[in-house]
Amino acid sequence: LNVPLNGIYVGYAGYPTEEFGFDLLGKIYLLSGKTFKLLLYPFGGRDKFINFAKNFKEGVFVVDSFEDFLSAIDIAMFPYRFGGNSSLTITLLSLGIPIVSFVGYSADMVIKNGWNGFLVDNFDVKTFAEKLRVLSTNPILMDNLAQNCRGFPGGFITVEEKANFIIQEVSQL
Repeated sequence: LNVPLNGIYVGYAGYPTEEFGFDLLGKIYLLSGKTFKLLLYPFGGRDKFINFAKNFKEGVFVVDSFEDFLSAIDIAMFPYRFGGNSSLTITLLSLGIPIVSFVGYSADMVIKNGWNGFLVDNFDVKTFAEKLRVLSTNPILMDNLAQNCRGFPGGFITVEEKANFIIQEVSQL
């Protein structure tokens, strides 16, 4: 893994679209005060990710291996209005990685705001960046959310509902 070993890593896995472009990803990173290193795992268009990372020198990195990505990140972010990958969200949470996400799609089915991550109103980029900043600079909060990723608070989905949700999401792949 060719990244510095120190610091907090926030991971983004995906592929920017017209609606969610590299400009939004860069804006989130800048508004957060660059309090973390951003680790990118591209689902395609790797060259675009590398060019984007060059704009930020030592703060943004691109990895080739999904295993490297998972082993390095402390926090994940999903700044999608209509989704992201729900099976990836569930996987990250089950590994104890708290997530900051826009509310869209099904994020609110698996992320409980303030319990195992943060949900932010769609397109509220400033609040999204602030949640990443707070989480990346508060190791106690990050650890508490990471531990809560493996459990469910009262009123949250049951194990059966979670299993059905996973089956539905995987069947769409």
